[in-house]
Amino acid sequence: MKLIIAEKPSVARAIQDCLPATGYAVTNCFGHLLELAQPHAYDPKWEKWDPATLPIKVVNWKLVPKDGAKEQIKKIAALLKSATVVINAGDPDREGQLLVDEVLEHLGWRGPTQRLMLNATDPASVKKALAKIEDNAKYHPVRDAAACRQGADWLIGMNMSRAVTKLLSDGALVSIGRVQTPTLAMIVRRQREIDAFRSETFYKLRATFRTDAGATIDLMAEPQPRVLDEKIAQALATAVKSKRTSLAVETAAAVRRAPLPYDLSSFQKDAEAAFGWTAAQSLANLQASYEAKLTSYPRTDCRYLPSEQAGDALRIAKVVASAINPAPAPALIDLMRPSSRIYDSKKVEEHHGVIPTGMVPGSTTSDVVRKAWQLVCLQFLRSLLPDSKVEESRVSAVVDVGGRTIKSVEFSANYERLLNAGASWEALSRSGTREDGDAEKQVRTLPPGIDDGDAAMAIACEQVQAKTTPPKPYTEASLISDMRSVAKYVQDPKLKAVLKETSGIGTAATQAETIETLKRRSFIRVDKKAIRPTELGCQVIDSIPQEMTDPGVTAAWEDALGMIAKGKYAPALFMKGIDAVVERWLGMIRSSARDGRRITAEAQKPTSRSSASAKPARSASSKPARRGAR
Repeated sequence: MKLIIAEKPSVARAIQDCLPATGYAVTNCFGHLLELAQPHAYDPKWEKWDPATLPIKVVNWKLVPKDGAKEQIKKIAALLKSATVVINAGDPDREGQLLVDEVLEHLGWRGPTQRLMLNATDPASVKKALAKIEDNAKYHPVRDAAACRQGADWLIGMNMSRAVTKLLSDGALVSIGRVQTPTLAMIVRRQREIDAFRSETFYKLRATFRTDAGATIDLMAEPQPRVLDEKIAQALATAVKSKRTSLAVETAAAVRRAPLPYDLSSFQKDAEAAFGWTAAQSLANLQASYEAKLTSYPRTDCRYLPSEQAGDALRIAKVVASAINPAPAPALIDLMRPSSRIYDSKKVEEHHGVIPTGMVPGSTTSDVVRKAWQLVCLQFLRSLLPDSKVEESRVSAVVDVGGRTIKSVEFSANYERLLNAGASWEALSRSGTREDGDAEKQVRTLPPGIDDGDAAMAIACEQVQAKTTPPKPYTEASLISDMRSVAKYVQDPKLKAVLKETSGIGTAATQAETIETLKRRSFIRVDKKAIRPTELGCQVIDSIPQEMTDPGVTAAWEDALGMIAKGKYAPALFMKGIDAVVERWLGMIRSSARDGRRITAEAQKPTSRSSASAKPARSASSKPARRGAR
C-alpha cells in the first residue's frame, strides 16, 4: 500500500478523489503536528527565566506533539505499519516539506519515500502531479532549510526574549524575534522620519504659451534654486509674461508590459487597495480560494509560470473570462496569447505564480473567496493580453527672466498616447474595485497643433503654492513590499555588499503573520490602514542593540536559508553562526543593562482601531500559523 500524507484535510480529499479504488491510503496532518520542545526539556536549569543561565544552546533537537495532535500522529503511525511506500504531499514550500518529513522521522519510518508537489488542487492539476511523483530525497535540502529556520527562530526567540525581558524591561514581557524585531524597527524608523519632518512651502510657476499659429499649451516649472518667497515667485511670473521662446517637443515610442501573474505580496497590495483587506485577510481568503480548487497555491514569491503550462493558458482563460463579471469583450479574448516572458521554467523555483485553475465558483462560494478568485482571474487574463504601445511626448520651453540668481526658467509637461487602445492589457480594468491602479489613471494627450520648434509667447503666468510632503506611514501592503527588499535600509557597507536587491526578511508565507504578531504584542497599532508603533514598540527598539534591529542581518540569513534549500550551504555552518550571534547579542544586552537602558512602557490591550480585531475570513481547514518565534 502507498500512503500519501497531505498537509491538510482539504488537500487529502482532493488527492483521494483522483486515485484508483485500491492500492492507496490518504491521510493528512493539520499543519505542523510537532513542535520544538521547551528549553527545560534539554536542561532543568532553563525552566526559569534566569539570565544567568543564558545562552540556551541545543545540539540534538527534540520534537514533541503539539496540543491536540497526538491522536492524528497515532493514526499516521497505524497506517505506516501497512505502508510499502510513503508519499509526502505537504504544501510545495519549505514548511510543507518539513512538516511531513519530521512526522516520518518522529515515527521511525525508514522505508521508501516519494514527493508529490501540488501547486493546485483541481482534478486536472492533481492528476498531472500524480504522474510526476519524485524521490523525496531530492527535497532534503528544502527540509533542512526549514529546520534551520525553525531552529534559528527558536534560539533567537528563547534567548533574546528572556534576556531583554529580565535585563531591560521593568515588567512587560518583551518578545524578540528574528523577523518581527527588524520589522518593528522599520516601522519605528518610518514613524520617526514622519515626526521629524517639517513641511516647507515653496512655489512653482504655471504658464500658458500660444504659438504663432494660435495653438495653446499649459506648462509647469519649478525654478531652481527652489523659490520659498511668494514675492520672488510673483516677480518671476511677471517676468515670464509676454516673453517669447520656442517649444521643444521630444517624442519616443515606449512599451508598457502586460503585468505578471500575482505572487502573494502583489495580490495583498491589490486586495488592500480594492477591498481594504489586511495582509492576513488577503492570505486567508486566497488560501480559501486555493482550498476550493479555484486558484493555485497562494504562499509564493514567484510571479512566473512553468513553460509546460503554456498549453493550458487559453483554455483556462476562456473558462474564467466567461465567468467573471463583467466579462471581457470577445475581441479581447481573441488577442490573448501565452508569453514566453511569463511561461519561463528557469524563473520558477519552489512554486509558481498565483493563477486560476479553470474551475469557477459555485452558488455556495463565499463573497470574499469569489472576490479573491476574480482578482486573480483578471490579473491572469491581463498577463495574456498584448503589451501597451505608447507614444510619450515631452514639451519644454525655456524662458529668459534675467535674474541674478535665477537667469532662466524651464517649463515642461509630459504627455502620452496609447497607440493600441482597446487592444492591450489596459483595456481590461479591475471593474468593481475601489481603486483600479496605474492602468486606469488619467493621462494627458499632446494638444493638437504643437510641434517641435514652434515659436510661442507666454500669454499668462502665475505662481502656484506647493508644500513638501512627509514620508507616508506604512500600510500592510507597503510594509510587506519593503520587507521583501531591505538592502536599501542597510547601513553596514560590508553587509550591503552581500545582499541582493531582492534580499528580504520573512517569506511570502510568514510576512502577514509577522504583522499580526506585532499587533498582538502591542508593538504596533493600525489606524485607518496606517501602521504606527506604540510607545512600547519604540522603547523596545531604543533599548536593544542596533544589530538586533538591522533588517540586513535577517535578510542575509534568509539568503543563506535559500542557499541551504538549493544544497549550496551547510546547515551545520548556518546553525553555528546563529549560536555565535546569540552569544554576541547577549553580551550587548548585558552591556545595555549596565548602561541603564530600560523598557518602562506596558503592553496595552488591543483596540478595534489598533489591532487585528477584524478577523480574516477562514475556511475550516485553513493552515495553522507556522511555528517558531520570528
